[in-house]
Amino acid sequence: MKSKPIAMWICLVALLFISTVGFAAPNSVSVGVSGITFPDNSVQSKAAVLPGCTSGGVLVNISGAWLCGTVMPISNGIATCVGSVCAVSACLPGLGNCDGNLANGCETALTSTLNCGACGNTCAASQSCVSGVCQPAVVQPALAIVKVRTTGTLPVGTTIGGVNAIVSATPSVGLTIAPSDISASGAGTGSIIVDNTSNVASINVAIVNTGGIQAGEIATLTYHVAAGTFPTASNFIVALTGGGVIDTNSVKIPGIGVSILSVTIQ
Repeated sequence: MKSKPIAMWICLVALLFISTVGFAAPNSVSVGVSGITFPDNSVQSKAAVLPGCTSGGVLVNISGAWLCGTVMPISNGIATCVGSVCAVSACLPGLGNCDGNLANGCETALTSTLNCGACGNTCAASQSCVSGVCQPAVVQPALAIVKVRTTGTLPVGTTIGGVNAIVSATPSVGLTIAPSDISASGAGTGSIIVDNTSNVASINVAIVNTGGIQAGEIATLTYHVAAGTFPTASNFIVALTGGGVIDTNSVKIPGIGVSILSVTIQ
């Protein structure tokens, strides 16, 4: 009466010994009292010890039928066999048996656009494979073009004689800028630019025009972007400093400020 439970535990102990000694490499396989669990296997999710199987045998689910079989290590994974017929049961994370060849095991890294996350999962031409998921391809930008403008309404008969502002980039790692990369533009075209680019994180830009200019776009700053850096519009801000905005008589103009007009990443 007790022979079957005893035989079952003998099989389990034998299988546990074989799995921990002979099949330790594939870390995607776990062995417990209920049998062998293959966490990454769409065909067979579980193999349990079958009392009627020979020592070390496992209960293998093939096309819905439970049969006595064995397990064996393969390159980067594990396979289950019934008789002389074997099939890949589980691969290490990030790998797949995409060529269907048991001899070379789980040979394919599932990180390419041809096999993204699964064998045969092909990404579109405009996508890249990121952590096994097809995502829109990220293009490395070369420039970040920042345009600055004044805000507010000028008093009637008043023109702007000068603007003193700080353009900040946060974070600034991977960005560079030179004095030649800063120019007067828009309403500020023709004005004199005085700048300090020694600290890319905080660029002091002063615009001077003794003839006076109207409100609107006043300057353009072109940052150079290093490889691996991906700035966004939210990285850039501008604020008045020093005398702020003055008229042609060097008198501060109330109600006039500055803001970012646009940021173009290209």
